[in-house]
Amino acid sequence: MNIENGKNGRRPERRCGTSVPRTPSRPFPLFPFSSSFAAGQALVEFVVALVAILVLFAGLVQIGLLTSTRTQTMIDARQEAGQNAIAPLSVSPVPDYIENWQAGSDTRQYSADDVFTTANAADFSGQLVAYGHPEDLHSWVPANAVSPLYQNPNPVSLFGLVSGDASETVQLLPAVTHLIYAADSINIYSEVWLGWSQGIY
Repeated sequence: MNIENGKNGRRPERRCGTSVPRTPSRPFPLFPFSSSFAAGQALVEFVVALVAILVLFAGLVQIGLLTSTRTQTMIDARQEAGQNAIAPLSVSPVPDYIENWQAGSDTRQYSADDVFTTANAADFSGQLVAYGHPEDLHSWVPANAVSPLYQNPNPVSLFGLVSGDASETVQLLPAVTHLIYAADSINIYSEVWLGWSQGIY
């Protein structure tokens, strides 16, 4: 029997009519519980993200409620001050005399958490009005508004100021109480000062 050699002198390979593709065998997992561990880690990450979203949403809603209440108290205080400004009689309040101002924890001056040291009427008269030489000013302009403030026991009564205030309590959301701010409510207070205008209108 003659066997034909190929061009390179080798015997041609025999090929079968059908061939079955070989599939790579799957390696045996080193950690049998790796899939369950990944599922548990994903569940924990989902819970953490859900809590963060809940805190963010509750904080935004609470800030909106506080801002709305703050606006409403300012409107109510302004309305009361406006009614006092056009009243027939001026009810002069006794505001605090401020000697110095100290910024609060937010390090911003003239904000809600600032603290001031109080002064009195004598300090106001001696340290401020005295610089205007009220006695000399009275001799030059008898009807001036500065001289009567000097050595007056209650100089603020001459300013013709009236005030109005309003307050309201805002209940905090349960999510805010447990996760952000440990309190049940926050009290919003607003105060407005105006000049008494009865003599003008």
